Amino acid sequence: GRHTPAAHIFATKSEEDFRHSQVVTRRTKLLCSLLLFALNLFFAYYSIVHGYQKGLDWQMSYLAGCISQLVVEVLLFETMECIWMQFLIPSLVSSEVERVNRVLSDVLMQICTQRVAFPRQLPHPLIQLSMLLTIYSYRPR
Repeated sequence: GRHTPAAHIFATKSEEDFRHSQVVTRRTKLLCSLLLFALNLFFAYYSIVHGYQKGLDWQMSYLAGCISQLVVEVLLFETMECIWMQFLIPSLVSSEVERVNRVLSDVLMQICTQRVAFPRQLPHPLIQLSMLLTIYSYRPR
């Protein structure tokens, strides 16, 4: 049903996978890219000057901290987030989603294979197929 936990998880996952995005103009992208590049240059310069003032021991400690943070972030946090959000949560409801998918596919196949008496024949079979696809939805109703 629509209000089951499986339907809620499926709707949330569908929203994430098929989310709508707004168009960003090329000018805005260029301005943001230039701003980010300028900020990166400034902070790189600031880090170099700060490291020069602190000495070689501080620089080595800073480098070790940056590398360890990068390794932990990529290997631990991002990997666990991907596993959790893309595999574990969807697998909780995958059997129910597959069952609904099979039912919808069977219904569409029956509709497509039956001879339905229309008042007049549509000009092309693709138009009939496109009409059927407009009622097809990935979300449970």
